Amino acid sequence: MIKIVREDMKPGKGAAHEKIESAFARAFQASKYPNYVGCERLTGPTQAWFLEGYANYAGIEAALKIASSEPLKSNLSQLEVQDGELRSGERTMIAQYMKDLSYTRNAFNLARMRFLFVNVIQVQRGHAQDFAEWSKIRSAACGANLSDDLAHGIAKVSGRRDSVGEPLGNG
Repeated sequence: MIKIVREDMKPGKGAAHEKIESAFARAFQASKYPNYVGCERLTGPTQAWFLEGYANYAGIEAALKIASSEPLKSNLSQLEVQDGELRSGERTMIAQYMKDLSYTRNAFNLARMRFLFVNVIQVQRGHAQDFAEWSKIRSAACGANLSDDLAHGIAKVSGRRDSVGEPLGNG
């Protein structure tokens, strides 16, 4: 499972955001909060993505418990106020890997990757089975022709919320 936090930045605020995110990283490092990977969008509007890997929902719950304990809770609250001034929005998603719809030749280490390409596909309600069938056909066809450097994973995303906590649909 991957917890994904996507932050949308106000124009011209990228450098200031980077400084504050460094302070977040130091605060998390001083606690027992799990490691995460931060990514910045190279094209389009400025975005930062933060990816946290977990074996299950219990792992996510344990991380939330750490974040709500002192002194980390107070540190994060102060940083959130500063960071909030630089953001135009935020979304949090939980993605669960679907091995039967994915292909990969070798295991990959996200922390060692220089670039990450993310393609978000929203499936209309009632068409999840159609998408699953298409993904299996595509994986079978492409899997045999991939270089050893490439991996393709499909994840079911749930719990998507915008910055004010409103559900964004069933994706």
